[in-house]
Amino acid sequence: KKMEVAKGDSSVDYFFPSVQPNGALDVLDEAVLLFQTTLTTDLLEEPVVCASNCAYEVWFSATTTDWQGGGRCVGAGGHRCTEGEAYADSWQCPDPQLPVITLRLHWINPRRTRLIFKHQVNVLYRSVFSTSFVADLSETRHTPRMSRWKCWHDTGLQLGVKMSSQLARQNIVTQTSTYTPLALVPLDLSASWKVVPLPVHRLVLVPVDIQQQHQHHQQHHHLEQQSKRGSDATTTPPPSKPQPKARNQRVGNAKPAKHAAVSADAGLTRPPYRPRQHSG
Repeated sequence: KKMEVAKGDSSVDYFFPSVQPNGALDVLDEAVLLFQTTLTTDLLEEPVVCASNCAYEVWFSATTTDWQGGGRCVGAGGHRCTEGEAYADSWQCPDPQLPVITLRLHWINPRRTRLIFKHQVNVLYRSVFSTSFVADLSETRHTPRMSRWKCWHDTGLQLGVKMSSQLARQNIVTQTSTYTPLALVPLDLSASWKVVPLPVHRLVLVPVDIQQQHQHHQQHHHLEQQSKRGSDATTTPPPSKPQPKARNQRVGNAKPAKHAAVSADAGLTRPPYRPRQHSG
């Protein structure tokens, strides 16, 4: 469904956990946050329309705790955007038995990012804005829409040191995931941000069966190829290269030049030496 919310429109609920100075989130460079809500029976057929200026994955699961173990990842949102304009994503529940939707959001601390990259621009990864948010545009009876969402900090998943200033940090699982609840606060961003339709096709995740490729199978295939090439070489001799013609080689009834000197190493003939005659 095509939709666009202009700046100043109050029909969008912007919210995010409170980032207090020197608080639990403020001391981190990056963090993984979980935004979760359960769709009631009358809302399962309605899409969940949301937007964010942070990247996130979308999972549907049966309960609030098995989103990663028994859930289904249906895509990713929070596409790269510019200041003041975020893209809307619409997510349809794939199965009535999976009514819980989880947004697994990758948050980058704007204050610490600016401090770390004081002399570098981190634009090849994505823009980092001073205020991060999640916006809910769904048609729901919840007022405000923020009241149906809950948020947790996944403290079991940490982010290592950046290998490059232009890339994201590597995910490091240090322990069994533990979730610290975070209180959501409303944000008044209607005057500075607007939500617009995504101008490109949304990312599609294709399931792939993981299969182990044994090394001895590769070696066996390599030996078979070598054996086949060796047998071909013994049964079918390679064609001989054509020999170049000598310049004074006899062709047809023509006679070779008299006293022609022969080059033994090249197998070619060269014309005889004739001293220059001077007229008296």
